[in-house]
Amino acid sequence: MIERMNDRGKAYVKVLYMQIPGYVRDFSAIGCRIDFVLNKTFPASEGDIMNLTLIPDERFGIPAVILKTELRWKSEPDVYQSTGVHIVGFDSPQMEKDYRKIVKLFSDTNEKNEA
Repeated sequence: MIERMNDRGKAYVKVLYMQIPGYVRDFSAIGCRIDFVLNKTFPASEGDIMNLTLIPDERFGIPAVILKTELRWKSEPDVYQSTGVHIVGFDSPQMEKDYRKIVKLFSDTNEKNEA
């Protein structure tokens, strides 16, 4: 497993990969941890490039974001399968801006909760 260099903020944003639902559990500027609702082996291997769709809660006013990611690790299958991904690209500059908004939103929320 590769150790990450950036701190991550705790988050709960919906995500889809190949119609498999999941939730982003924490964010950083360069990656995130995602728990997928899956009770079988995850259909990607470490090193695979995955296109993920992040779906923030509509109350935040941020549209869905498509991320190109590299799968860095995955847990053993259970009801949830945790994965760690590194961001390698975005579909557009606007999606990168929207992703940065999501990261900032949850970073600010976590700082308030820790105070």
